[in-house]
Amino acid sequence: MILYDLLVQGSKKNPNKIAIVCEKGEITYSKLLIEVDLMHERLKKMNIRNDIVIGLILHNSLLFIVMLFALNKNKNLVCLINPDLYYVDVIKICVNANVGLAFSENYINITNVNDDGIVFIKRKDFFVDDLEFNLQNSKILGKQKGNYELIQCSSGTTGEHKLVYRSKENIKNDINNIVSDLNYGDNEKIFCCTPMNHGYGLTMGLLAGIYSNSTIITYRYFSINSFVNNYQKYIFTIIIGTPEIYSLITNSSLTDQLDFYSCKWLFCSSEPLNSCTAKDFKKKFGVWLNQVYGMMEASTVSVNKFPNEYNYLSIGQPLCNISMDYYNYNGKKCIKVKGLNVSEEYAYPNSTKVLVNNWLYTKDIITIDSNNNIYLNGRS
Repeated sequence: MILYDLLVQGSKKNPNKIAIVCEKGEITYSKLLIEVDLMHERLKKMNIRNDIVIGLILHNSLLFIVMLFALNKNKNLVCLINPDLYYVDVIKICVNANVGLAFSENYINITNVNDDGIVFIKRKDFFVDDLEFNLQNSKILGKQKGNYELIQCSSGTTGEHKLVYRSKENIKNDINNIVSDLNYGDNEKIFCCTPMNHGYGLTMGLLAGIYSNSTIITYRYFSINSFVNNYQKYIFTIIIGTPEIYSLITNSSLTDQLDFYSCKWLFCSSEPLNSCTAKDFKKKFGVWLNQVYGMMEASTVSVNKFPNEYNYLSIGQPLCNISMDYYNYNGKKCIKVKGLNVSEEYAYPNSTKVLVNNWLYTKDIITIDSNNNIYLNGRS
């Protein structure tokens, strides 16, 4: 229950502080905890057992956050799934993760109980009273495995979507590494415009933000108007973004008067930062972006904390308590990673071990310059 415990601690520390800003407005830590506890009571009323693997197929929203923490309080293993995937991929992930029940966006074209016996509850039906009856009469297949809290899903860019178990220890160490090494304070205003169903947005945006008692600003979709209005109101200190997002910020005339010198971090990940995006942002705003390197199995591994005109494309150095080295694979230098934040087992392919002699061998190809700056050059 590490996720729920984080929220309880934040509520005790500063109950009246704004925790989340989203389409529905602002909500304090104490009110967020109340919403989560009410949702947990709703889950119990629906007879959702804690041995069922739950799929969460929702965009960034207050509902996503409340459901995530409530399911964690209910001790369910939660599989985080991108709602923008084709529904056939959603079904495949649910089957491979052994999901028994899934909460989804309304537009996902899946019947309430599909042929694999998985129950799908759409956003519009979350609070329908007869759902308890429907669940009791459905074929729920999902079963928990081990002492895990989350199942993370890969993007599928290498073919089949891989699924990995994230334990309490993995999550705890990932959050601690981020907060301590990157100096997250309790006055941060974190703008998270990346999906929280992805490890990057989840840990660097939501969980590290809750742990540090920060205010997290997030929306279902990124828009320049919303970004500018919220930046002027809250003055972000940390931005969790992607190359595409930063290009939109750079190329819009609405951002001409924004000053990013007050930002502690301008994190950029999800895909490698390209030279044009980095240089254009620096030219317009006078600051470099902070390239982040990570993967599904380990979440955040390294950050370029001190970018300059010579190393701005580098992935920087590993965070505290993480070891990063390289090995030779097919004549290429590839990264290997070790740390307590690294998962030990894949949920799919079934029972496949992540680690070899305590190392995660990534197959991410790198080059290292004379100043020991590390650069990504694709996958082997």
